[in-house]
Amino acid sequence: MEYKKSITRVHRSLTPKEQKELYEQMQDGDSYAREVLINSCLPLVIKIAEKFSVNNKHVDIEDFIQEGNIALINAIDKWNPDISKSITTLAYHSITNALINMIQKSKYKIKTPYNITAYAAKIISKIES
Repeated sequence: MEYKKSITRVHRSLTPKEQKELYEQMQDGDSYAREVLINSCLPLVIKIAEKFSVNNKHVDIEDFIQEGNIALINAIDKWNPDISKSITTLAYHSITNALINMIQKSKYKIKTPYNITAYAAKIISKIES
């Protein structure tokens, strides 16, 4: 997967001190600081998405990554360093919860207007008569 290689090659994880400094810059309106915070957690999104894709083959890994990225952005926007020292803690839980919700929503539900066994019994009785 080319996306994974490019993300892990370019983006590095930040120390809690660097995260807090970037958070303060982000609060002052610096969009670049927000982007750096988001990019530092992108490898985490890929790692979690890969774990989820192993047991859920009915959802593409790209969909997991996309949903994880959205959850990451929401986590960055809601993060408060006074409550949680590191953004990765909040991001991990937010991404995991978002992917669990995605799996639950993507379950295939077969809707039939009648019971298959009752229909089969009806057809068999017609054939016999």
